[in-house]
Amino acid sequence: MVFVSYRRNDTGMVAVDVARELRETIDSSVFFDLGSIGLGKRFNVEISEALSRCSVVVVLIGRRWAGEAAGTRRIDEDDDVFRREVEAALSSTAEVIPVLVGDLDRIDATELPPTLRPLVERNWHRIRLDNKWEAIRALVGVVAGLVEQKRLERIYGNTTSRESAMYRTLFDPSKASGADIPRADLAAAATMSEDAIFRINVAMATERPLILTGPEPTECDAMAHSIASVLGWRAYAYAFSATNTGRDLLYSVDDTRRLADAQAGTALRDVYAYIEPGALWWAVDAKTASRRGSTDRTVPKALDPSFSPSRQRAAGAVVVFSGEFPRNIDEYLRVLRLKQFVVREAGLSIRGVNPVFAILSTGDLRAVDPALRRQAIVLYMSPPTEAQLVEMACRATAMDPELIKTVIQEGLRLQHVSDRNEPLTSRTILDALAAVNAMRMTTGADSPDLRMLLELLIPR
Repeated sequence: MVFVSYRRNDTGMVAVDVARELRETIDSSVFFDLGSIGLGKRFNVEISEALSRCSVVVVLIGRRWAGEAAGTRRIDEDDDVFRREVEAALSSTAEVIPVLVGDLDRIDATELPPTLRPLVERNWHRIRLDNKWEAIRALVGVVAGLVEQKRLERIYGNTTSRESAMYRTLFDPSKASGADIPRADLAAAATMSEDAIFRINVAMATERPLILTGPEPTECDAMAHSIASVLGWRAYAYAFSATNTGRDLLYSVDDTRRLADAQAGTALRDVYAYIEPGALWWAVDAKTASRRGSTDRTVPKALDPSFSPSRQRAAGAVVVFSGEFPRNIDEYLRVLRLKQFVVREAGLSIRGVNPVFAILSTGDLRAVDPALRRQAIVLYMSPPTEAQLVEMACRATAMDPELIKTVIQEGLRLQHVSDRNEPLTSRTILDALAAVNAMRMTTGADSPDLRMLLELLIPR
């Protein structure tokens, strides 16, 4: 459970937005006093019971969080509900996230009751009103990751060893090897959590789509590519947009060229020559796609659009969807499940036998239809920790570990002092290290070149 703690006359409006985003995004109950406490229920009892069950507490703090009125402060009183909520959270095993709202820059520990001062020691998040929604969604992504981490600890304890897996793995990053696997993909796979590996295996075993979601879309995309690389399957990417609605996912027919050829008297008799197989056709049956469905060897071959062309003979395929998902995306996923469809213009039935794994990558889970969400396996990509970034970078590059730590620590420091709500991603760190190496850049905690480089790479 996630608990949202706030003072109504301070951050009440923002609290409503945060609670709504949490409820719409994460698969966990959210306690928010408006709507979570039934009529006639004892307020203090309900709050105490909820706090005892929660794994994450979000504490919203604005300029009036102390409850000042007529020269007194509510927060100094023992019966202040907000104070009691924070005290209970700090004394529990829950993760407590202080969130500064509006133009509040910092919390002064000397102005707090002694029992609340540990709150100042925790890393905080900021929600400014000029970028409220971006900041809230970044917060929700962090909370989702913490909820998953706590759930994982309840299942596996504190161990993350893959030796604890008591099932036959269809996807096992520890066995990944091969010169055709990019080093960055191997590094990302090596740092996957036990929970992530389990969810990927369940999605593959049940042939359900896997939804990768989190506050940073590039992390989701990187994970999708890493999964395809580890599996050693052919991989296809398709980005939906307002103009790219998926009609060419199965195939398209070049009627314009066909008409031009007919007018010029050079039209090919075989309609297959004008058929262009889409990503789903290639995924379901690459052999017929390469021949455009024709048995006539004079028909020119189609070009495989896989971003892993070296795996043309692989046993399966991965299709990665991103962008603005249309409402009818389930129709395309159904094709992947059944591994069959019809090319109507040619009266041709396509039937595949090899496994196909569908992955939906999105930075906003609300972009996925709720009905589809219930039929999919959801994997939350929480922002990587400093330790995870260091491990990933050390595995992905041959650079000095101390240099890697310096770059990551400077990136985290810059992110903190400049109020960047976007998390520091593995892609940013790998790009920074590549630039440092290529430019022979002098690095160090006080290096102006490194600071300027990170200023350019870390989005505001």
